[in-house]
Amino acid sequence: MTTKTYSIIMSGLICMLCVIGTIMWTGCDTASATEDLVVSPSTATLSSGQSQTFTVSGGYHYTWSISGASSSSGTTSSAQGSLSSLTGSQVLYTAPSSASLSGSVTLSVTSTIEGSGAGISNSPAYSVTGSAIVTFK
Repeated sequence: MTTKTYSIIMSGLICMLCVIGTIMWTGCDTASATEDLVVSPSTATLSSGQSQTFTVSGGYHYTWSISGASSSSGTTSSAQGSLSSLTGSQVLYTAPSSASLSGSVTLSVTSTIEGSGAGISNSPAYSVTGSAIVTFK
């Protein structure tokens, strides 16, 4: 085998190893489905009627709620405050307008993966939850 042929074969093998390594390194994004959810900011102190944007990372397909309150209309509004949306990675929370505002509420966000009951690869549903505390001043 000539040196030139050997160099071409080795270059091809190195390129194949680089491609395989890249595929294995990047892979599919399955880890994010089971990551802990991180809500930013994790705490906020708001006055009556003030708003704060909260952002979640980790997981995907997010559903937000206020201290367990929910609505099917796409937003929630109550004596606990209001959310701009019940889904998405970002939500705007607005504190209730009340002269006697005190205490706190918990904003919860859940990322759920539906289970698969069909075929030979049955997988259970999986969900993770994150939260932030809003204190009223």
